[in-house]
Amino acid sequence: MPDKKICLYDSTNQPLTIKGINVELYDASTKTKVDGDLSDDLNPGAKPAVWGVVLKFPSGNTPLDLYISDPKYTYPGNTIVNLNGDLADDVLIDLLALPPGPGGQRSSPPPSLTLTDLNTWLASRSEWSPEQREAVRNLIFNYARLVSIEPERETEAFTALRSNWEAALKKVGVDPDKIKGPRIPVTA
Repeated sequence: MPDKKICLYDSTNQPLTIKGINVELYDASTKTKVDGDLSDDLNPGAKPAVWGVVLKFPSGNTPLDLYISDPKYTYPGNTIVNLNGDLADDVLIDLLALPPGPGGQRSSPPPSLTLTDLNTWLASRSEWSPEQREAVRNLIFNYARLVSIEPERETEAFTALRSNWEAALKKVGVDPDKIKGPRIPVTA
């Protein structure tokens, strides 16, 4: 299995110098975990700084998904789906930070989570920056994708990832139960 650097950056393309962001690699078709690690300085003391993880990518034609969670609930809910792991390149990811809390008079999204209602609710969060609104939107849609597929084998890692994203949703005032829908079985 070839090693591949997953480098993490903030929204201004500066290295995201935060230890402990969880980056996990999954087989896209079976949703089984392939590898994972916590972010750290990949080149201590060197300039420019390089922060992220090094993961082992399997050789072959299997598409892979990256899932990112953060124990501090600042950068969770980020995904890159259907990566080609056979290429000898690094993966560079800009992560958007979630707002520190729900804020505003109406902290919950509307009961109907249609695209129009959700976008109207996000636009009304004037205490959130445009980047924070986009981070919440990404978290909601990535969580919806995550819970719409029932893995054939529910692993501890997948359960922990879902729990992390649910806690992040609650932190910004979104009830994860409103996002859950019918599960789609995974076919191998």
